[in-house]
Amino acid sequence: MKIIIFFSFTIFSLNCFSQKAEVTKTADGKGITVKAQYTIWYDAFGKTISKEQFNDSLKTGNYLISINPDSLTAKTYLLNKYPSKSEIIGTKVPELTYPDILGKTIKIGGISNISVLIFWSITCAPCIQEIMVFNALAKEYPNFDFYAITTDNKVAVLDFLNQKNYKWNNIVIIPDYNQKDYDLGIYVYPACVFMNKERVVKEVCFKEDLRQTIALMEILDKK
Repeated sequence: MKIIIFFSFTIFSLNCFSQKAEVTKTADGKGITVKAQYTIWYDAFGKTISKEQFNDSLKTGNYLISINPDSLTAKTYLLNKYPSKSEIIGTKVPELTYPDILGKTIKIGGISNISVLIFWSITCAPCIQEIMVFNALAKEYPNFDFYAITTDNKVAVLDFLNQKNYKWNNIVIIPDYNQKDYDLGIYVYPACVFMNKERVVKEVCFKEDLRQTIALMEILDKK
């Protein structure tokens, strides 16, 4: 049994140790302590490391925690939040057809020279900031199509937009996305995929690095 913990510095109890194992935050709120009969710490490549090295890596903010327990040992792994870009760039995005937020059937990409697929969630503050910027940039990049894609359901997204009074009229909002149709292998948002008309991925941006994302847009626009 493998348990992936989306760690937000709260206290977790794991029933797999008959309620004896616990994952708790450290005093500084940036590391963890696992209470089990035995604990082995691993980095993101499966190499054993010390508890101190594990927590030092966790403090970077680039990892989540995966715990694979058995009856005696808690095998605790660092898990990359984002896959390597090399795993995605150059791959082909499958044909994706979904109804947008207004119910119109949309074929994602394949029309403009570059399509920007923005994967987001209504609970992700950096995602919202990013989409607001993209909505403004859409007029400056007429060769790009922008799609804000979320697994959140249509009702929740509409309620969110209405409550916040967001008017994202320059981008296509796609709710109810099935991640099985195209799984980037990421565990947190935001994430952006830039693909060409043939749906081949040209660039990928993770995290809320808008400056880097906009710089990539400028480069792609000139090609």
